[in-house]
Amino acid sequence: MTILEQLWHGTLRPAEIKKPPTSRYNDLLDAADETEKKLFFLLTDEGKELYQKIGELRMELYDTENFRIFAKGFHTGAKLMLEIMENEKAE
Repeated sequence: MTILEQLWHGTLRPAEIKKPPTSRYNDLLDAADETEKKLFFLLTDEGKELYQKIGELRMELYDTENFRIFAKGFHTGAKLMLEIMENEKAE
């Protein structure tokens, strides 16, 4: 099956490919989680609602930015392939 077919059928999902977390990554994640729990405990109900709303908005921003980065990488890869093919024809 070609890469294009895999993308079409959903068997290739580049956005879901994850690297195994490093110990540094896990340490940072644990520290962020612990700090978030402490902060959340200190907030009023209104503050908790605002904090959760900020989290939702940030996730939407991250998703939008990650797609933009993915698309840019895909375009760059396609341009690289075209350049290589053009150079082969010129030789």
